[in-house]
Amino acid sequence: MGQWEKKAEALKWESGRFSLPITLFNKFSGVSLRNLKGIIKNRVSGLLKRFKRGEKGLSFEKQRLYSHKLSSSVNRGPPVNRFSESSNKFISPLNNNSFSKISLILFILLFLSSLLLLLPACKKASSVDNSPVGGPVYLRVDDTFSGQQLDVPVNIECGGMVYEKKTEGGNLTFEIDKPEQCTIKVNFSNSLANKNDDYIPAVLENAGLQGEDKIHIDIVKKQDLNPKGYSWRDLIDAYRGRGRNGTNQVWVKQPEKWVVYDPNHVLKGYSDPKHNEVFNNIMEGFKAIEEYTNGFIRAPPRDKVEIKYVEEKIPQGTIGFVITDGEAWELDDANSNDELIRSGAGANPKFNYGSTVIAELVSSIQGGDNESACPSVFVEYEISDVDRMWGRFNYLKREPGSRIVLDGPYGHLYEIRKIK
Repeated sequence: MGQWEKKAEALKWESGRFSLPITLFNKFSGVSLRNLKGIIKNRVSGLLKRFKRGEKGLSFEKQRLYSHKLSSSVNRGPPVNRFSESSNKFISPLNNNSFSKISLILFILLFLSSLLLLLPACKKASSVDNSPVGGPVYLRVDDTFSGQQLDVPVNIECGGMVYEKKTEGGNLTFEIDKPEQCTIKVNFSNSLANKNDDYIPAVLENAGLQGEDKIHIDIVKKQDLNPKGYSWRDLIDAYRGRGRNGTNQVWVKQPEKWVVYDPNHVLKGYSDPKHNEVFNNIMEGFKAIEEYTNGFIRAPPRDKVEIKYVEEKIPQGTIGFVITDGEAWELDDANSNDELIRSGAGANPKFNYGSTVIAELVSSIQGGDNESACPSVFVEYEISDVDRMWGRFNYLKREPGSRIVLDGPYGHLYEIRKIK
């Protein structure tokens, strides 16, 4: 039973089962607030006038007869209804009929006053439509590294509609009539302009737009990522990982632990396990990680590195290095959001003075492959300018899950962006 029905159930009139709240609600639900106030005022005024007419129109004879019947039927105390012949008005406030009518009118006035207070809030709530209705969408396009705003063609597909635009001063605006899932293609040629061949095009797929959206997307210059004309396939294998479809998988927060695993007890052969040539080479590898990521991952202090003399699965939140008899390897593990949750590498740092240590550790924190054909850290065992650029690109300029696509439904060499 709703709120209105509960009040109606509790309200019983002498003339029947008339429910004032239900009747008012049904009869005047479509009336404007201004008119409804007037109607209620008139109804209250009419009730008061009718009541007064009833008082003045009651003849003395009827009053006397009513008094006689009442006094004869009730055998306790004096008559409760006394009259003044001069004024013809009730004197006793305890008269049952008078008290009932006064109580009723007071109740009606109190109820109508509460109703008038509630109606503006109800009208205001009902007049506000919170359903999304679309609106303008603002897009800005600029250079990944320099931040320069770029004038390039943009193709927008929303709900079966295709818009062709070109940024002016790096900006454009388009309208949507209602919330839509849109695909935005940046730097793809259209009838308004040709693409800028210096930049890799980018696609934002299935972007949920509501209206009043502000989208910032940057595109990268080919020369910045490939200054020496290497094979794009080799670059993607080296810096995004072989067989990973060019997906960017990186750490999104500082690792919780750094652990050196020494199952062959190599470090026990030194008086100080953390101050010797083997451990020094491992520390150089940790510092190379910080250099490669432009400081996004900070190398740990020497005393914060844990040593374990067993080989075990590297736990989540950890970057680990295993001292091996000679085998070199790297691994990493990402969650469903393409965020790295553990990294590991293995080598014998005693005989190669840290070069392999650096290559394997840097590979392990960016899904890379140190067997790429590119002359980079993965073959030269030191951080190069190309490495720094890609490390900055992967860790500071691209979100996890973005991809570089060589051949796909949108053509050759473009990026798929994942902007929240």
